[in-house]
Amino acid sequence: MKRLLFVEDEETIRFLVSEFFRDEDYEVTEAGNADDAMCFLRRSPTFDILVTDVQMPGSRDGLDVVAYARAISPKIAIVVVSGYADRLFERLAALKQPCEFLSKPFNLSEMTNSIERATSARGLVTATSHGLLIN
Repeated sequence: MKRLLFVEDEETIRFLVSEFFRDEDYEVTEAGNADDAMCFLRRSPTFDILVTDVQMPGSRDGLDVVAYARAISPKIAIVVVSGYADRLFERLAALKQPCEFLSKPFNLSEMTNSIERATSARGLVTATSHGLLIN
């Protein structure tokens, strides 16, 4: 079973996506902000996949989570999700290792495909998808 950390401040999106991947036999841990996500990573650096939104409340954002995750778990597969591209691509380009990018709105099939690309680049294997639209 693949371990997925899903970081999203919007509760409805977090619930729908997490339930979908649980149904697909992922072990999903949910975080509503960057600080909580970093705490989960610190306590258990054995996640296979990180999927994170970029903009969220607090002093840190999803790209801070990406940098932290890579520092403690260099082989983690990462998908960055955002509906805002302002300076985002500059920051993504500055990351030392590539990650998948998925823009909002997305459907679960697109997210599954992004996870599959990210995990295949890291030597992991993933599963299936459905076509629900997430804004």
